[in-house]
Amino acid sequence: MKRYGEMLKLVDRLRFSIANVKGYFSKNLGAPFILVFDVLIFVVAFMVVYRNPLVGYAAAVAYCFLVFGVVLQAFSYLKNKPCEENAFGRKY
Repeated sequence: MKRYGEMLKLVDRLRFSIANVKGYFSKNLGAPFILVFDVLIFVVAFMVVYRNPLVGYAAAVAYCFLVFGVVLQAFSYLKNKPCEENAFGRKY
């Protein structure tokens, strides 16, 4: 019975962390594209080691994912940025 209780705690913790990941991706729209960029960089590294002729195209695709992800991250930051007052009393 003790082992069953430990397993239930683990499942609850896993469910909580999956919810956190979903919340992170919903707030940061560019995060999936940046993760794809990371994976593609590893693929490009392996392609370089094995002297694949398509390495230039794969690197270009990875770069496009990076640019698109950074633009979406900037958009998400501006969208979720809290409103603050500056020295002149204006909100921005």
